[in-house]
Amino acid sequence: MIKLKAIQGKEKGSIFRCNGKVVEIGRAPSNTIVLRDPMVSWRHGVVELKRGRYLYRDLASKNGTTLYQNKKRCVMKGSIQAKTIGKNNELLLGATVLKVMHISFSPAKKKTKGKGAAQ
Repeated sequence: MIKLKAIQGKEKGSIFRCNGKVVEIGRAPSNTIVLRDPMVSWRHGVVELKRGRYLYRDLASKNGTTLYQNKKRCVMKGSIQAKTIGKNNELLLGATVLKVMHISFSPAKKKTKGKGAAQ
């Protein structure tokens, strides 16, 4: 589960809790997170859960995405390569800033040996 909070823009104060492995962000009504910001593309970016990490990838948006991570700024525009995101990172899409508030993963199922199993 990833929880994002809009801290700037038209959606300011909105909290988005997403449980899926793929979270699409943009203006299109079919996106998981729909932003009303006219500077955000129809299909702006995507957050994906892969190999136990959340990754963000810009989907060739018109204005790109800026990722703020540990006081570093990374501009992504039409980026083929995804960037790992974590708690307190911020994504600037158009005039909207989404802050990563929480990340959690479903616990992996543990394999257990039955008692009294033949050896």
